[in-house]
Amino acid sequence: MAFAEEFRDNPSVVRLSFRISLYFFFIFGGLGVFFFYFQIFLKECGFTFQQIGTIQAIFPLVAMLAAPLWGMLADSSTDPRWVLRSLLFFGPLSFLLLMLSPSYQLCLLFAVLLGIFFQPIIPIHDSLALRAVHMYGGDYGGMRIWGSIGFVIPAFIMAMYWSKRDGEATDWTIPAIIFSGYAILTLLSSFWFPKVPPERKHGFSFEGFQLLRNRSFVVLLGSVFLGRWASSSMEGYQAIHFEALGVPLERIALYMSLGPLSEVVTMFYAQRWMAKYGAYRLMAIALGALVVRLLVTAEATNHTTLILIQLLHCLTFGLLYVVAILTINQLANDRIRSSAQTIGVIFCNYAARISGLISSGYLADQLGLPGLFRMGAWIAGAGLICWLLFFKETEATHLEGGVK
Repeated sequence: MAFAEEFRDNPSVVRLSFRISLYFFFIFGGLGVFFFYFQIFLKECGFTFQQIGTIQAIFPLVAMLAAPLWGMLADSSTDPRWVLRSLLFFGPLSFLLLMLSPSYQLCLLFAVLLGIFFQPIIPIHDSLALRAVHMYGGDYGGMRIWGSIGFVIPAFIMAMYWSKRDGEATDWTIPAIIFSGYAILTLLSSFWFPKVPPERKHGFSFEGFQLLRNRSFVVLLGSVFLGRWASSSMEGYQAIHFEALGVPLERIALYMSLGPLSEVVTMFYAQRWMAKYGAYRLMAIALGALVVRLLVTAEATNHTTLILIQLLHCLTFGLLYVVAILTINQLANDRIRSSAQTIGVIFCNYAARISGLISSGYLADQLGLPGLFRMGAWIAGAGLICWLLFFKETEATHLEGGVK
């Protein structure tokens, strides 16, 4: 037993990067199943665009209340890994129950549970991974790329073993089995996560919210909020848009998987680019690329064009995500790492997605999907202008001294 504990907690026994990379590979593999086909599952349940948007918006709405509590629990614990493991058990279970509950009322109920247990997983594991990098060394982007690689694997698996003929009802058994397998592997790999105690013990507090007084932090939240609001139109309805343009069901994930696959390069180099060029330039590039991606998605009907524009995902998510995570981490101190990442996720993910998914459902019903994507381009443009005008680089946002 003592050897097993040392094997898990001592990075000299098993390389830190391997353990965290393996965890990212499994957690985002499961998310790949969830992300690619969930909106089509809801559509086949007979729900309207507005109902689909409402169900998807429930996740971040509930998580806005639940995630800060999980973050503060992690910050106040001498071993915050137990928080992550609890979420990894109850979160996937909630999703499987939702897939067995095709009625609108039951979907709303289990969407609440997903908001409580599934949505807060990412800010918790990001804060633990960054804390491990600070304590033991390593490159967050180099580890996180394995999440991107893992994210696209289910697309290839399902393309080989899962198909649907015209007029035939979709059998969702294979996606459910694949998701369950990933959920089990993720939970098991979390026991290999390195121990990352805080530098000094402290209690449960709301200290993390004091970051809202920091101008750099607030401008970051506002700009990324608008960018994520805009990209929610693709998140919520891009698969349906591809299906309407004649893309076969089993190939939709293959087309969409090019986006996450492309982000491997930007995530790998993002930490180095942050040290060399700073957050200001990199975030401006990411938001500008989002404007272009939305406009092309709105106007293009050629499958080749739709496939190629997916490659901009390396900037619109891969670069944007890592720059935001690293900047928040640099602005926070050891006492509030998990809380700071959770606050960032509340504004840049949960609140943005609530706004985006609910408004997207209405706009899709009124303007059609191309009109929805055009409106998203305007919103992303507003985020870019906000960033260019108001964000100022400071020593706290640079990485010359390494990740704090």
